[in-house]
Amino acid sequence: MFGCRQLARATLGLLVAIGAALPAHAGLIASYGHENSDNRFQDDTGNGHTLVPMALPVAFIDAPEQPGFYYFKLGDTVASYSPRPGINDSQQRGLTVPDAVYPKDGDGKGGSFTFSALVYKPWADGSPGSNHTILSSSRFRFQRLRDTQRLYMSIRGDSGTNHFSGTSGSFLPNDWYFVALRYDEPANSLKAFLQGASDVWNPSTLTIASVPEEFNDLTNFTLGVDYSGIGGRDGFDGMIDGARFYTTALSDAELEALFFQFSVPEPSTFVLLLVGLCGLLVRRNRLPFVACAALVACMAPAGTASAGVIESTHVITHGGTSITMLFVHVGHPGNDAASAANTEYDAVEYSNAFGYGTVDYIYDIGKYHVTNAQYAAFLNAVASESDPHGLYHLDMGTHATSGISREGTAGNYTYTVREEEGVSRAQWPVNYVSWYAAARFTNWLTTGDTESGVYNTGNWESMDRQTALLTFGAAYFLPSENEWYKAAYYDPAGNDGEGRYYLYGTGTDEIDTSMANYYGATYGGESGGTPSDVGSYEYPSPYGAYDMAGNVWQWNEARSGSNRGRRGSWYGDAEQALRASNRGWRAANSPNFAMGFRVASVPEPGSVIMLLAGVVGLLLCRRR
Repeated sequence: MFGCRQLARATLGLLVAIGAALPAHAGLIASYGHENSDNRFQDDTGNGHTLVPMALPVAFIDAPEQPGFYYFKLGDTVASYSPRPGINDSQQRGLTVPDAVYPKDGDGKGGSFTFSALVYKPWADGSPGSNHTILSSSRFRFQRLRDTQRLYMSIRGDSGTNHFSGTSGSFLPNDWYFVALRYDEPANSLKAFLQGASDVWNPSTLTIASVPEEFNDLTNFTLGVDYSGIGGRDGFDGMIDGARFYTTALSDAELEALFFQFSVPEPSTFVLLLVGLCGLLVRRNRLPFVACAALVACMAPAGTASAGVIESTHVITHGGTSITMLFVHVGHPGNDAASAANTEYDAVEYSNAFGYGTVDYIYDIGKYHVTNAQYAAFLNAVASESDPHGLYHLDMGTHATSGISREGTAGNYTYTVREEEGVSRAQWPVNYVSWYAAARFTNWLTTGDTESGVYNTGNWESMDRQTALLTFGAAYFLPSENEWYKAAYYDPAGNDGEGRYYLYGTGTDEIDTSMANYYGATYGGESGGTPSDVGSYEYPSPYGAYDMAGNVWQWNEARSGSNRGRRGSWYGDAEQALRASNRGWRAANSPNFAMGFRVASVPEPGSVIMLLAGVVGLLLCRRR
């Protein structure tokens, strides 16, 4: 029977950016989804690189169903290059890609490129043909070998054909796979990727560290059949969908982001039906279950991704108050903690930076600090009659670096963003917020109640993330020190894809005052500047979080007696305070002008809404 642990696992699977728009990585030159019934060969990017069918054209068929909890998001139609077994090589089908998709430079040579697609081989390996070509050109063929069931590369150099071994993982019949081929022209390297649908990016790869010089002289990209001249015209004998071509060598992190836009959990109704079924087992009342099943049909996922950074917009509404917050996705669960092995700064001088940053799950973190505008909306929602928990600090309305005024009397308070000398402070990070006030803010985001959420206001312990998710259907919280540290300093694409940490939250090991809001080489103190609009400095962390160095300190969950952790430093501090090696502490009940915070979350909003519908159904069942 499906128990609570299994439900938790299923729920956490929804952390993937369900339904998000495909990432518009730099260099996308052509994309083929075959969804236009008037022209199945059109280039979906609008660049006009229309595919050219061969004498025996491909067939366009309905996308087949996919078993398993994770599946690939396909269109309604896929291209079938061999719609039945028994086709011989002379009848293989293919699509020619215009040469403009692989542009040449002044000397007629090409440069870096990346190809990706979803591929499916429906027939057993007893079908005709030896190998199954996914992509070929005048210089190479990228194939699935029948005998080994792995991806394989053959390159035709002027001195003869170069064959290379295949990927470590198997490409089995009757299953879809994400494949990618990346050529990095400056490095003269080629890398192939193969992975089935999953919630973890762990592809099988084939790396060719040095390819023949003639490789970038290629022409004639062809989908589904071998036109390399290396051997026979082995056709793919299967289906290919979502082929995409880039004129850049996408990084491993960018390919991971692309993979997670295709690899999603099976329809969310699966989880909702299970939750509803639990309700039925409790009370045997079908009405809430039916209501929840109807709700899921109306749910719309949210999220975007760009340039290897996955962003999402959360619109949190409670009691007529809505707050919109931007989050960035932090993936790569199980990453190593910072150490001398995955950093490039002085291991002795900065040894205090080591030991932090490992996180065993995926999560989101605020793209920016919480702003004055967002916090003022929160105050108007929860502290208009009274403020027993000290959520508003009087210095917010008077200090030179603060940004929220309070007017009226008890029972009729109104909070507004300050404007000084014609300049609004709406997008400044909120300051003068104690750790307890920040935690209550996240509770309200989670439940609409400052006293109920991830934090128990009796002892201020935070819930396990999974428990909070299952309890409330959403989970907003202050980041743990490791969550904050990873989002600030970790680069999964660094160290040749093995991952590395930077010294500063700007994705660099060096910093100056053009990159972050801090005083400089020395300490400036309270008069050393002011906060700046969040995101003003265009040096985000590798995951896309802004102001992880300077502006105002940020609370985290680390605890030392009555003190709580803080990271990131502030606008009046010296450079050394911004380093990963600097851990800060402050009394949890002691707000000041240099203290702010950002919020972390799990899961993403589209998943939150779908899960919430199921949880509501369960709660309704329990109440009856």
